[in-house]
Amino acid sequence: MKQYKIKTGKGELNSTSGNHLCGLLLEDHAQRILPSNFQPRRSDAISDREILLTQIGLLCNGRTDFNDIDLYRGDEIFMNAFGLKKVASEPVFRCRSDDLPPARTHVGLRKLNTELLSSGPFG
Repeated sequence: MKQYKIKTGKGELNSTSGNHLCGLLLEDHAQRILPSNFQPRRSDAISDREILLTQIGLLCNGRTDFNDIDLYRGDEIFMNAFGLKKVASEPVFRCRSDDLPPARTHVGLRKLNTELLSSGPFG
């Protein structure tokens, strides 16, 4: 994991300025720890991993409501930062989030959290 130096500057930060840092921290770990899909899916469907990364991205931006996903549907910066091929619509995002198996999702996120805290700039 790369080491980052964060320092203050005179430039103005926009609301998505932290997405790349969050995405970089998640990138390798999420690909290795979170399975592509927790349940069988169509080949053209948005993966369960992408649903989870979208939720993490929303939380990184201080967004907690399912409706907030529409703010990022066409945002290439958001998609690139979190390694998403596409962002689900609000109804799909809501249903797919509810359909994720809690036990497998929690185990995957717990492993991801543990690995992130034990490596890189945190550990």
